[in-house]
Amino acid sequence: MAGGPTTPELIAAVAEAGGLGMIGSGYLDAAATREEIARVRAATDAPFGVNVFLVDRADSDAALAADPGALARYAEALTPVAERLGITLAEDPEFSDFDQEATLAALVADPVAVVSFTFGIPDPDTVRALQAAGTAVVVTVATVDDARRAVAAGADWLSVQSAEAGGHRSTTTIGETPDGATTVEL
Repeated sequence: MAGGPTTPELIAAVAEAGGLGMIGSGYLDAAATREEIARVRAATDAPFGVNVFLVDRADSDAALAADPGALARYAEALTPVAERLGITLAEDPEFSDFDQEATLAALVADPVAVVSFTFGIPDPDTVRALQAAGTAVVVTVATVDDARRAVAAGADWLSVQSAEAGGHRSTTTIGETPDGATTVEL
């Protein structure tokens, strides 16, 4: 998860039990990610990892430019829920990439066992830098094209996610239409 129920204590407990505990850094900046890593390290010597949301702002900006009313329609759909919860939606929301470059630099400088990527495919230089630091690189893929691009970038392994995953599905472009392929088909 990108935070919430995932805590350093839970990650350490999973790692101590032989699993691969993962810090969900999707909504964390580099400083908060470093802090989470330090808290997990204080609780265990077992290997653990960090998941990074790799959002392509150019893709998001292009999608919004192609359909300028999309954000307004989304806000309109959310308004009843926001009102019920007593939340005011921002008139002009700010978007943030949480300084992905700083987070990646922190992960190279203070490596963990595994870094996984979701919602995007890292460039080969990023993959090589993480691997040179001793980190295994995992890329979540949801299409055959994603898988080919992740392998070409040098990923150590793929996390294949199909329509069977339920909930949201990792996509690498905003406009991507889910293909409905099963995990085996991918």
